[in-house]
Amino acid sequence: METLSSPEQKKILRQNQYKSSPSWRDSYKRRCLENLRKSRENFVRKFRSASLDTKNSQPTVDDVMTEEWNRLRKDHSELPTCTELLFSTDDEVRYINSIMEEIQAALKTEEESLLEMYTEDYEASLCASIDQLGSNRVICPVCKKFTLFMNKHVVFCKCGIRINTEEDALTLEDVKLSIERAVDIHEKACEQTAVFSTVQMYGIDNLLMTCNVCDYMHIVV
Repeated sequence: METLSSPEQKKILRQNQYKSSPSWRDSYKRRCLENLRKSRENFVRKFRSASLDTKNSQPTVDDVMTEEWNRLRKDHSELPTCTELLFSTDDEVRYINSIMEEIQAALKTEEESLLEMYTEDYEASLCASIDQLGSNRVICPVCKKFTLFMNKHVVFCKCGIRINTEEDALTLEDVKLSIERAVDIHEKACEQTAVFSTVQMYGIDNLLMTCNVCDYMHIVV
């Protein structure tokens, strides 16, 4: 029976070890996936909090694989180095590289899935914010162009109107509801569009809604 030389024996033993014991492969793949997910989650969190540092780029899939491979070799010193993986033509290394290519493909698929998920989540959050902004916006009923604002109980618009609501303790939402109720009541009885204006009564400016057709008049605020 032919006896194998020591180098050949070691080579075959290592090949059999790689092929029969996938524990390092599963562990390595799991670590890479965890690293990738964590880095992408951190990126999204910093992006949402507006604390993203554009100088620090996110690690690529290859970066993640290299980092985790170096960690793995601390527990599996028999594995080749990253340099050996790149330049060695040994059959053992080729076999490991084939595994690495499979893991790389899986990581890129995972990254695409994460990107799609985060994009959908961000778009949904953005749409919700826009909807909320739109629902809270109050168009000035006098000029019908600009938005009403409130500061220290004073409702004001770029067109020049200023109405102090401190006595009634009204919020901008209250003002919006008052305008909507007044318009709704009038529209049920008259097809003409009512007009808003400011009028001073007892030294206080008020928002008045009037209609010249049905003689409707209502103090909104």
